[in-house]
Amino acid sequence: MPSFSVNHLAELNSYIQQRDLLSVKKMFKDELFLKAVYLSSRYFYTVAVQWLQNENISFNTEEKVLLTLYKYYSRICSRATPYGLFAGFSSGNISSENTQIEFKENYLDPKIRIDLLALRKIKDSIIHHDDNAKKILYFPNNTIYNLNNIIRYIEWDKNYNYSISEIDTTALLEKILEVSKNGIGYTELTQIIHLEEKEASEEDIDAFISFLFQNKILVDRLPPYLTDINNPVIELEQQLKSYKIDYGKSEIIKDIEEISTGNTIDIERIDSIYEKNRDILNENLQLLQVDLKLNLQKNQINDKIINKITQATHELNGIAINRPVEDINTFRRKFYEKFEDEEVELSKALDPQLGVGYGLQISGNVEETPLLQDVSFSYKNNESYNISRILKTVLCKYVDYFSNNNGNPIRLTEDDINISSINQPINELHDTYYLFGNILVNNDEDINEHNFKFFNRASLPAPNFNTVLSRFSYHDEVLRSKIEKLQSDSDDMIYAEVVNSSSDRVGNVLLRPNFYPYEIPYISETKGDKPKINIDDIMVSIRNNEVILRSKSLNKRIKPVMSTAYNYHIDQLSIIRFLGDIQYYNVYRGFAWDWGALSDNNYLPRIEYKEIILSEARWKLRKKQYNNTTLRAYLQENRVPKYCNIKELDNVLLLDTENDISIQLLISKLSKKDITLYESFIESSIIRNDNKKYVGEFIIPLVNEEKRRDFQVAQPQIQQEERYFYPGGEWSYFKLYCSHKTGDRVITEVIKPLIKDLSSESALEKWFFIRYGDPDNHIRFRINKRLDKTLIQKMNEYTQAFIDEKLITKIQIDSYKREIERYASFGIDDAEKLFSYDSQAIADFLEIIEFDDNENIRWMTSAASIDLLLDDFNISIDERVNIFKNLYQEFLPEFVDTSNKIYSKDFKTSIDTQYRQYRSFFDEIIQNKNLSSIESYIQPFETRSLRIRKLLEEKRNISEESNIRFLRSCIHMSLNRFFYTKPRMYELLIYFFLFQSYKSKFLRNGPYKECAQ
Repeated sequence: MPSFSVNHLAELNSYIQQRDLLSVKKMFKDELFLKAVYLSSRYFYTVAVQWLQNENISFNTEEKVLLTLYKYYSRICSRATPYGLFAGFSSGNISSENTQIEFKENYLDPKIRIDLLALRKIKDSIIHHDDNAKKILYFPNNTIYNLNNIIRYIEWDKNYNYSISEIDTTALLEKILEVSKNGIGYTELTQIIHLEEKEASEEDIDAFISFLFQNKILVDRLPPYLTDINNPVIELEQQLKSYKIDYGKSEIIKDIEEISTGNTIDIERIDSIYEKNRDILNENLQLLQVDLKLNLQKNQINDKIINKITQATHELNGIAINRPVEDINTFRRKFYEKFEDEEVELSKALDPQLGVGYGLQISGNVEETPLLQDVSFSYKNNESYNISRILKTVLCKYVDYFSNNNGNPIRLTEDDINISSINQPINELHDTYYLFGNILVNNDEDINEHNFKFFNRASLPAPNFNTVLSRFSYHDEVLRSKIEKLQSDSDDMIYAEVVNSSSDRVGNVLLRPNFYPYEIPYISETKGDKPKINIDDIMVSIRNNEVILRSKSLNKRIKPVMSTAYNYHIDQLSIIRFLGDIQYYNVYRGFAWDWGALSDNNYLPRIEYKEIILSEARWKLRKKQYNNTTLRAYLQENRVPKYCNIKELDNVLLLDTENDISIQLLISKLSKKDITLYESFIESSIIRNDNKKYVGEFIIPLVNEEKRRDFQVAQPQIQQEERYFYPGGEWSYFKLYCSHKTGDRVITEVIKPLIKDLSSESALEKWFFIRYGDPDNHIRFRINKRLDKTLIQKMNEYTQAFIDEKLITKIQIDSYKREIERYASFGIDDAEKLFSYDSQAIADFLEIIEFDDNENIRWMTSAASIDLLLDDFNISIDERVNIFKNLYQEFLPEFVDTSNKIYSKDFKTSIDTQYRQYRSFFDEIIQNKNLSSIESYIQPFETRSLRIRKLLEEKRNISEESNIRFLRSCIHMSLNRFFYTKPRMYELLIYFFLFQSYKSKFLRNGPYKECAQ
């Protein structure tokens, strides 16, 4: 809530309209207002005071000081976002009693602490004074990771510009980094270097140590700590005392400590600190960070109001479009292309040269290109807009409302929401959510009659209430206690707070308690009272299309959390952006109104649903040279209301369009660019005090009470199998490019005779193939034989006729990378044997059906083949139901728009019809185990079963769960080998048919009420 009321602004506006400069100045001379300006900008405060004291100036709406003072005054009256003395916060309650917000007599309670940039300046001045740097302990830079005998890490300058640096690993450096994990002093550093480099002089040792410090290889761990609720100045003082540092700047610390323990802003005293410490504090440096706490007599909202808002929010779930985090999707795809199922260090994965990078920090973007960097290239704008279903409903039903002559809001109905519902499945709910906005009424009586509007300012609901509450809980013990009680816990998952700040000034709003049991510090340091997970302890892998982070040391999955409102998307560091994105990946992020393709319209009406205002009305004004008269005429003609807002990034400025200064501000902006005006609701706030209205924004925390699913992802024990086989190694890998249909002939006329030929010369135990398109269609053929002259000659011999006829367009030799993690439970060596048995069976089958034109035989045999495979593994019928239900549901969204009820229904009707047509076939092979209808084609798979069962006799200790996980992959690849075109579509149908067939068989022994949707 802002410190001043809306009435204050109305009074100022009236004086401006009267051109009463004396009264305008009197309002600007308010002590609290000037202190707020001082804490925002000491320079402008000085300029403003001189202007206010100058009696020789006349009223001029173009006067820059007057315009700036007006913007500041508008801020202290109209904007609720806490900032200095301009606006503050208070925690309240949801109550069964009437809504009441009552002020105490002296309700403004400033909380003062040192600005973190000022603290760093003071800290640096002390450390670099005399020999103080030699008295403190140093630790390894927490961004360090070691790859291929090179240490890479993040280095930064005084302005926090980051870069990846690297240095060759040496025995000396490794020893220093190991010993310094628990802290190392200058003397111990000197001793270690002297022991390793006995001939080094003192000057050489000092130079090397300076190199370690200056290049940020070793850093101190002195305050501030971003997740500590203690006073940063006192923390620094205590640390310096523990190091027995006799600091010469004790007076400045004492002065700041005294100011920060009170709640009085004494400008003269603060200025005196600047005067005495000019060597540290320059004029533009802020010394203090002030947060304003509001001590209210009563602050409660009736629970029926909250229930109405949350109910309407819940009803909007159906039209919410949860778009994927594109950077994570791209990372996932590139990671799997490079590492497949391998688990790798997160630092390596995000390294643009050694891994796949993240976002724009990828190979090709991060290299230095001095010749190109100053050239102004232009690129075609490929931006496209989709029209959401709810927007289509609005355009069809409410098109008349898009005229500003109408002026009425669009009030969506339940029917509008229902017919626009996309029913996008929600993968996962966050542990906590919040609603954020203004509660609005026309008069005081409305609120307790539950006649109100909620102007929403975030997603409905927005995930992770700690992003907005943690900052305020730093000063509010009651709020802090409430949040602690709501935190989730898990035995299988590590919740870890990411601790990082892009600069000291940004750190002022990142200071907060840590509500989680672990911390992930990156560049920023922590106090150390909670266990840390260093970045080099974090592993990343892709499992079931999900990005998994795991702690090596704890062998548990990590869920990173950022409990701040910091916009991590703009951070220079790819790891911070990645950890920020991953916390919301596959998480429901609520509904937010999006005008999409209509965003550039000159006028857009207000959108409401029940009590919620989803989007305020807005007017787009095009860049143009206006004067006072022409702009007023334009605003009147387009029915722009008296009060409206300009939004520029995080800044919001309230304008009174009947006020000369507001008009002048708008004229100035329109001379440079287009401006959008948004309707304002400042006159409808529920907060009153002495007949004055106050703007108020409300944060309503919500907790997800659903039980969290099992997150355990302990790393399986993997034998040290060889992973990579490059050309010339024990395995050879060919890619044979051909058309889809020709693929069958390549398998039967190239690969099969080649294997037979090679087997006659020596034992050949393992080989297998799969069909692939990347994007050109080809057969991927791997064989457990070195790529020697004989193999190359024979491959050329069997492919020559295909090459001559242009049936094979390209043969590519590649490296075979084993998917060790994917098949760890079964063993990669045995998995390759099974792939070989399956490839042999399908190659034999393709030879049998070579002259058979009945394509139904192919899919029928594939279904029977899968049933035989499950028999080989002795999989129970209930598990078969689960396997194919899950596989079907995973594949379905790839080919059917499941968000559209009509499309889903049409597909389900058509696939049910297909199943009924072939049900008798499935009854025979599944229920009766009668394969007579495909007897001529099934023999290769019966042979495969004999070989698989012999293999499984030696693997009796594998659990059913591991078998099923392995089988899912085997089933997918076996079906891939069967079909030369559209294999995944065939998979979907076969999964559905098998699910229905096994479900039917299971029903004989007990009810199974679930069915595929």
